[in-house]
Amino acid sequence: ECFAFTKPVGGNNGMARALAIDAGDAASPYGNVWVGLYQSRQFYGFQGTDGALLEREGLENPVAVGHSPYGAVVDSNGYVWSGTIGAGTIVGFDSTTGRKSGVIQPGQGAHRAAYGITLDAKNRIWIGAQTAGITRYDPYTAANGDRQQDPLAGNGTWASQPCVGNGCYLRGMGVDNAERIWVADNSGGVQAWNTNTMAHVVNARVSGSAPVTGAGVDFFGYIWGVSGNGFTVRINPDNPNDQSRVPVGSGPYTYSDFTGFGLRN
Repeated sequence: ECFAFTKPVGGNNGMARALAIDAGDAASPYGNVWVGLYQSRQFYGFQGTDGALLEREGLENPVAVGHSPYGAVVDSNGYVWSGTIGAGTIVGFDSTTGRKSGVIQPGQGAHRAAYGITLDAKNRIWIGAQTAGITRYDPYTAANGDRQQDPLAGNGTWASQPCVGNGCYLRGMGVDNAERIWVADNSGGVQAWNTNTMAHVVNARVSGSAPVTGAGVDFFGYIWGVSGNGFTVRINPDNPNDQSRVPVGSGPYTYSDFTGFGLRN
């Protein structure tokens, strides 16, 4: 690995936790970085090339978001979305102008819990809701099915599914190109749901893997689970019993897009 530079973020005890990369601009064609501070409830935007604070007309940087960001994603329209652990709330803001939503509360039937966060190809936000299950929020579609002109309005569509199996605890996740979301199950495996129907499609158990904190998709279509027991496991999505383990050292932990597949897709 190569570190080009290190950038201090925020004041004392701000606790940088969430991080997402946008599509970039002329100054930073490979993306700009948005860092969410859990304690101070802010996002700082930095140029990807040199770490300078982003300066855009109308953008107040940092952006105050009203909840404690634990994870973050940037959708294809440049909106930054964050979730917070436990409560299940979501906040979004426009990365160009800084215009933001209020704190969006989980809708009727949605889980009031959260851990990992990701996006699917339709800009729907997914949250691993710990022992409750999985939650999906579509900021671009209203409950009556109409297309939302303003995704920050906060009246999008919520849906959820329960955990599957004894001891299920859902954390990090990633979406593949076959309309499946793969979610790390802390109890020892990786589970998958169809992103459109929300039908449960795979429960890949991995012996001796608990806790599993992260799940990701690689560029060959394989699924990877990160085990706190010192290894990652590669899973064939078409035959979940076809698994290969790779030792990686003591206590690995992630719930992010660690392969970069989500960023590129």
